[in-house]
Amino acid sequence: MTDSPEQIAAYLSDPGNAVAIPDVDRGSARLKVPGLYSWWADSEARQALGTALVTELSPLIYAGQAGATTSRQAITRSSTLRSRVVGQHMRANTRGSTFSLTLAACLHEPLGLTFSAARTADAESRLRLATWMAAHLSVATYPVPDPTHLASLEGDVLELLDPPLNLMGMSGSPLRQRLTALRSAARPS
Repeated sequence: MTDSPEQIAAYLSDPGNAVAIPDVDRGSARLKVPGLYSWWADSEARQALGTALVTELSPLIYAGQAGATTSRQAITRSSTLRSRVVGQHMRANTRGSTFSLTLAACLHEPLGLTFSAARTADAESRLRLATWMAAHLSVATYPVPDPTHLASLEGDVLELLDPPLNLMGMSGSPLRQRLTALRSAARPS
């Protein structure tokens, strides 16, 4: 039996459970299964992101899942917390990571990021973004070994957490409208 959305949200919303990127144990058994995660920003990161979004941000900025079984085709994805958090997000893969694309869209001016194609930061920009992330972000992970209901569980947890940088399935707001516009502008100059 999986923990309740409330229990998972309580864990993910506790800053004491977040680990700085340089301290994420890439070999940890905790990361070798599907699950949920939340991203946390330090004050400098919140300032930079908040400037782009014209608002103040809470420290918990984004949450997501890795490895959910698809609802339409009942296909279990092979992704794990490690492949998603470490392999895509922490490597600033803007093509495969909505979170990285969101960060790149908000930080393209202050970090001097450029895009080689729509939604794709060039290699040098990905490196700058990954370095910035390692300096300013931390992540909490919550393993959910049975991915069968992970997608619906994610929806329930996101509703409870309401992370400001999440777009899909979230209620509209001026911040999310601005974020959508910034992401749409993430194209080659």
